[in-house]
Amino acid sequence: MLYLSRFVFPDWDDDYQFRLDLKRTCYNSIYPFFVLSERGLTELNFAPVTVLYGGNGSGKTTALNVIAEALSLSRNAPYNRSDFFGDYVGLCSFSLSAVRQIELRDFLENAARFFGCQFVIATHSPFLLSMRGAKVYDLDAAPAAVKRWTQLPDIRAAHEFFEAHRDEFRSPDKK
Repeated sequence: MLYLSRFVFPDWDDDYQFRLDLKRTCYNSIYPFFVLSERGLTELNFAPVTVLYGGNGSGKTTALNVIAEALSLSRNAPYNRSDFFGDYVGLCSFSLSAVRQIELRDFLENAARFFGCQFVIATHSPFLLSMRGAKVYDLDAAPAAVKRWTQLPDIRAAHEFFEAHRDEFRSPDKK
């Protein structure tokens, strides 16, 4: 079951009009305006699994935060509202091992398939991007576009890297 079918963001003209109508001049940022519209992302059409892909600063988290705010979802994590939030997040890092990412992918696929759950995910993980039936939005594309996960530049680069080292995987004992 799809809980969300479509979400529309303001386009660049709407963002610009907001900027023109803004009477105050003390702001050094009007986040999240222009983050998504500059990438041409004005609409998401959801699938049971919808994945937002892109490099740091591409708008993945911004899109999730805007959707969550519009739906009045309860969240326990801080989100981008302050001038220093991005700098702070840039100092943090965490990741799941490849084995755990595959386990998570399988869990999410099964939850969507057998229990009718819907997921909207922001990730760089090739394992999560490979989920069967996922609709993947490439926020690095201009304009943002739906693509197969195998068309994404980082995935293509990883594929080419492993293809170039194929023999090393076939004969792991040789150095």
